[in-house]
Amino acid sequence: MARPHYQASSRFLLQLMSVAGLLTLQSCSKAPIGLTEALALIGQVEQTPSRAEKVCPTLPTQDLQNQCWLTTPIPSDPEETNTRCNHLTSTPRSECFFNMAEKQNDVQFCAQSGPFEWDCRTHILQQNCGRFNSAQALIQYTSSLQLNVGSLGVAGLIHRCLFFGKSQFNIALCETLPHPNHCRDWVTSLYKEKVVTSLNCKHRTSNLKTFGDEDLEALRTEALQTHCPSQE
Repeated sequence: MARPHYQASSRFLLQLMSVAGLLTLQSCSKAPIGLTEALALIGQVEQTPSRAEKVCPTLPTQDLQNQCWLTTPIPSDPEETNTRCNHLTSTPRSECFFNMAEKQNDVQFCAQSGPFEWDCRTHILQQNCGRFNSAQALIQYTSSLQLNVGSLGVAGLIHRCLFFGKSQFNIALCETLPHPNHCRDWVTSLYKEKVVTSLNCKHRTSNLKTFGDEDLEALRTEALQTHCPSQE
């Protein structure tokens, strides 16, 4: 008659063991990090950037992890900057590589700048194009940045690189560039804007050359007639 009592005691013991095990697991498992705690941890990383490697990956969402990594200072060493960018995801990662390409003046990082890749490559072009006086050398450099020199947007940047800020505007160069008519229109408007301040009314001339171009000569004549009326 003792057997049923023994079986009941065994079942009760097993139940107690199961409950004890469950409580042990619950006490050992860590509660998920809430928003308030996550923001506090990000604040700690901002104060002590060396904690980023340990703290940032533990945060519950990618947005919070990105926010955490972005509080860390940008390293001066390119390899460390590359590592920092790779910790980021989505748009922040693309922006990080965009900024890195600009700061390092290195187009190779543009390939990792996601939706900003075209802007990244054109920014590198604009940072460096002032050193080119030869149209063909500039076109070759632009192509080396993997930009399509035949597109109007890129061609417009090439035109600007060759003429903007220059003391003279040799409009004949336009014939050697992509979209030459667009180039002529832009240089003509630039000449028209600058010729007024270049006039010497006493000698009825301008220090801006026309390079024998009929359109530029007509603009110079018009400017002299308007701003330097004859004293006769």
